[in-house]
Amino acid sequence: MIVAALLLVLAAALLAVRCARAANCQEQLRTVVETVQSGLVIRDRGQRLLVVDDEQAVNEVTHQVLVRAGYDVTSAIGGDGALRLVAGQSFDLVLLDVNMPAPDGWQTLHGLLKEDPRQRVLMVSGHALDEEACRRGARGLLLKPFDAQMLTDAVEGALAGA
Repeated sequence: MIVAALLLVLAAALLAVRCARAANCQEQLRTVVETVQSGLVIRDRGQRLLVVDDEQAVNEVTHQVLVRAGYDVTSAIGGDGALRLVAGQSFDLVLLDVNMPAPDGWQTLHGLLKEDPRQRVLMVSGHALDEEACRRGARGLLLKPFDAQMLTDAVEGALAGA
């Protein structure tokens, strides 16, 4: 069941990338997400995550994978939404897309660390920017495209301080 859900999540992510502008994309993605939602939560980890991406489809799929992995997940569309959320709540980890409209991921990272210098942030990008992410204060970089296992491994590593 878990393997099937992970494959569905990967399919949903690929679908989101390929059909972002297609008329029936939302319906196809909704079907995949509903299928994933029917899966079981592995365990309650008791850790709060914030997922930040400007693409709703990517946000939803990432959110669902992490919920199924047992995390308490909140999502924000874009950097402004993330900055508003962290002003009133605390998160164990923020997953932050680099390539977003203003404020972009780097500007949002700066704002998050200004709010709380101890905030753990995992940058997400389609480009290898690991050194840049760490130099700017992030815990690391998750490269796109990623599958569910890569996502949960990166989250676990960032939370553990690796």
